[in-house]
Amino acid sequence: MGLFGFNAEKKIAQARRQAADGKLYDALRSYEEVAERADQAALREAAESEARDIRTRMIEARVEEADAFEAAGDLVAAKDRLQTALDLAGDDLPRERLDERLRAIESPRRPTRVSPEAPPQDLLPDPEEDPHRGAIRAEPTDPHDLYGEDPEQEFEMLMHTLDPNLVALYQQQGEPFRLGFLALTRGAPRAAIEQFDRMDWDPLPPAPVAFERARALLLARRAEEALELADRIEDAGPAGRWLRVEALRDLGRVDDAVVAATELVNAQPANTLESDTLLAWTLIEAGRPEEAYEHLEGWLDRGLPEEDLLVPAAQALSMLERGEEAAHLLENLIQYRLESSLATGREPNFPVQAGRRLLSLYGRAGRPPAEYQALLMHLVDFDPERGEQYRSLLLRK
Repeated sequence: MGLFGFNAEKKIAQARRQAADGKLYDALRSYEEVAERADQAALREAAESEARDIRTRMIEARVEEADAFEAAGDLVAAKDRLQTALDLAGDDLPRERLDERLRAIESPRRPTRVSPEAPPQDLLPDPEEDPHRGAIRAEPTDPHDLYGEDPEQEFEMLMHTLDPNLVALYQQQGEPFRLGFLALTRGAPRAAIEQFDRMDWDPLPPAPVAFERARALLLARRAEEALELADRIEDAGPAGRWLRVEALRDLGRVDDAVVAATELVNAQPANTLESDTLLAWTLIEAGRPEEAYEHLEGWLDRGLPEEDLLVPAAQALSMLERGEEAAHLLENLIQYRLESSLATGREPNFPVQAGRRLLSLYGRAGRPPAEYQALLMHLVDFDPERGEQYRSLLLRK
C-alpha cells in the first residue's frame, strides 16, 4: 500500500467518531467503504457489524419521525419514513415490525357521514381524535424537542431520507425554513408556521418549499389558509392535489372535495389504492355511498386484505342498508389478521378501525351475544384508547 493508500483502521476510527458525533449517515458510508475495500477479512467483518448497528440506529430515528408525522396527521410522510426504514433494513435486519407498523398507519381514520340509523355516538370516531384533522395533541415547546441538540445536523440527517432533487433545493434555504421543517417533522406544525413566517413570501418560494408551509397550516387546523396557499402554488404535483382534497374536507366543502379527489385520481398515470380510497371517502362524506362502493369494486375483486380498502367499502355498504355484506368484509379482514398472527407467531396487527365499525354493525343487527362479546374482548386488548367503553359494554351484556 502506498503512502496515501487506503487505511482501514483509520477509516474505522473515523467512522466511530462520526457515529459518536451523531453523524450516522457519514459513519455508515465510512463503514461501507471499509467493508468494500479492506484487505483483511477481520476488518471487513468488523465494519459490516458496526454498519448494521448504525443502520439500526437510523431505522429507529426514521420510526420516531414516522411517529411524529402520524401524530401530526401527515400519514403520507409517516409512510415515507417507514419505507426508508425498510430500505435501511435490507435483507439482513428484522423487517417484520416495520412491515406491521406500515400497515397499521395505512387505515383511514376520519369520521364519516352515516345513515340516519347510525350506531350510538360513543362508538363512532371522535372528530377531536382524528389525526387527519391536524394538531390535536399538545405540541412540544422545548427547543431541544423541536430542533434537537444540533439543528443543522438534525436537518442534514433528514435530508438523507428525501428525494435528491428536494435535498438540493431544501439545502439552499435559510435557517427559518430549516427550523420550520424540523419542527414539522416532530409533530409541531404551529411552531413550524412561526419559523416559516420569518421567510419572504413575496414572491412565493419554489413549490416544494411553499408546500411545506401549506402542509403545516393544514395540520394546525388552518385549512382555509392552507387551501389559499395551495391554490397559489404552481406545479404542486400529486402532493399539492392531495392537500387540496384534505383542506376541502376539513372545511366541510364535500362536493368540492369530490371534484378535487376526482382530479387527483385522473391526473395519475395509473390507479392507486391510496388515491382511490381517498376519493371513496369523499364520496361517502358527500352522501354518495353507491358511487363510492362502485369505485372500490375493482380493488375488492382482487381480494386484498387491506384495512384502508375494506373499511370505506364497509362504510358505503352500511349506508346502502347492506349491513350483512359490510360485516362480512370486516369479519374476513379481522379473521385474516388473527390467523396470520397464529401462523407467524407475531403479535396480531389487529385492524382497530375495522373492529370499531364492526362493533357498531353488530349492535344494529342484533348479533348473538357470543359474537358481540368476542369482538369486544379483542377490542379491549387492541384498542386501549376506548378500553373503558368496551369494558362497560361487556358488563352490560
